[in-house]
Amino acid sequence: MQTIKKKGFSPSKKSEPQLMTMANKALDLVSLHQKNLTRAAVVLAAVVVIAAVYAVAVQQRQKGLGNACRRTGVLSGAGGRCCA
Repeated sequence: MQTIKKKGFSPSKKSEPQLMTMANKALDLVSLHQKNLTRAAVVLAAVVVIAAVYAVAVQQRQKGLGNACRRTGVLSGAGGRCCA
């Protein structure tokens, strides 16, 4: 009976000059668009901060409304119904 030999997996290795060429191209691209990349990063960071502040504000507002409902039994603005 013949045995089936599995071929070993070896990822294709690029030679060092090819890797250096690719790295230099990437660095050239980044340096060419550095201002735009910086602006995009700042805008993205601002959006993340605004979204986080909004989420915390909504959570605090809901937490406050829940406490008012538990104290009075009535949640104003919800048709006079309690949220519980």
